[in-house]
Amino acid sequence: MRISHRISGLISAFFLSSTVFAAEAGPVLNLPIEQAVMMALESNLSLKVQRLQPEIALSFEELEAARFDIILSADINAARESRLQLSQATSSQFELEADNYSSSISLEKEFSTGTTLTGKLLSNKNSSNRTPDQQQVRVGLTLTQALLQGFGPKVNLAAVQQAQLNTQISRYELQGFAESLVGDVEQRYWDLVLALRRQRIFKQALDVAKQQRDVVLKRIEVGLLAETERPSAEAEVARRRQGLLEARFEKERLRLQLIGFISTGTEQDWLTSVNPVTEIGVSDYRSESIEEHLALAKTHRAELKEARLRASRGDLELVQTRNALLPKLDFFITLGKSGYSDSFSNATSNIDEDSYDSALGLTFQMPLSRRAAKSAHSRARASREQTQVSLQNLLHLVQLDVRVAYSELQLAQQKIEAVSVTRKLYQEALRAENEKFKVGRSTTVDVSLVQRDFLQAQLDEMDARVQLKKAAIRLYQLEGSLLKRRGVTLF
Repeated sequence: MRISHRISGLISAFFLSSTVFAAEAGPVLNLPIEQAVMMALESNLSLKVQRLQPEIALSFEELEAARFDIILSADINAARESRLQLSQATSSQFELEADNYSSSISLEKEFSTGTTLTGKLLSNKNSSNRTPDQQQVRVGLTLTQALLQGFGPKVNLAAVQQAQLNTQISRYELQGFAESLVGDVEQRYWDLVLALRRQRIFKQALDVAKQQRDVVLKRIEVGLLAETERPSAEAEVARRRQGLLEARFEKERLRLQLIGFISTGTEQDWLTSVNPVTEIGVSDYRSESIEEHLALAKTHRAELKEARLRASRGDLELVQTRNALLPKLDFFITLGKSGYSDSFSNATSNIDEDSYDSALGLTFQMPLSRRAAKSAHSRARASREQTQVSLQNLLHLVQLDVRVAYSELQLAQQKIEAVSVTRKLYQEALRAENEKFKVGRSTTVDVSLVQRDFLQAQLDEMDARVQLKKAAIRLYQLEGSLLKRRGVTLF
């Protein structure tokens, strides 16, 4: 993952520079959204697990390619024989003692054309009490060429190409996982920003409700208001306190979720209080047409890339199963030169003489029923068709996802202006209602109702701004461009 080799150092420095230790609640982390994404990419344990998958897949790629490596083989053995033997010339028995020493070394190389080339050096020494010592040295070369099953690079490289596709698939799986992680981190970040805003709004509303209650109680004391006004004032304070409590619990839930995404989950991490310092501000979404988003999805969506590679892998599977239907017919040719003498050095020198050996021929093999091969080929064809249909279905679902996300984004953009106007109107209505209450032309219940509407309008406005950001993140994630837009390159 080519993020930056300095990320770990930056995160450590960031913690030191932006963490303020509170007396009891633990450290406070002042966190911009860019830093939250960086920390997740560096520290998230699930992502670390996923990042090992391409490395594992690459090992299988090397394993398949090793089939074409040169193989070195060697053996050495010694044998001794002692027995009584009958002489045909004299009809008398004699004791035969013989020793045999042999050794060989060979190099074998398989080629993608279906050719196997084997070179072999053989040494054999026979020693007996009845015959002189004899040493044989032989150099041989054997070439075997598949003519039907196993012929040509297309079938012999299929397994290697499948392993390469699996490696690439694992990289796209990593891309999709990282994209989902970054999307989750950003969405939780803005949810936490919203939760903090809601907490502040509820705190302000609680303070206003308390002030309103105090005014009501004083007026009741001096006889300007009836005792019946007390319950509504107290109820409004209780309602605001309940809203503040729920907002605090929601903030804590989101804090824990964000910590879970951006850290390794140590005890110190869980105690850290996160302060998101990036302001909501104006959405950075640049208006693009639905066609542009659909085109990006077709090009960048990780699931589509995976599905296309799986379809290609299915094509290679067909090549292999079609090859297995063929009978095995191999052509071979062997050429050798031998030298004989009473010693190894002399036998080696005598290899240049006219003696040689050669052989050529054909080998044939075919199961009579070919039931297993036919079954495998039929399964491969069905799987390939299934993969093709799945790819078409996935493309359809991706288009649906992008279109729905685009519509939600358009709605979120239009909603911001409406809720902003609503909040301003309720703010003015509350100001007017408070003025009426001061001169005795309004009741506590009336003021509480308008306060409640203004509070909800404030919450709606904050929620609309956050929802616009989240809608943009969701759209970028569904089209597969979120990492690219954030400047993150995985491989």
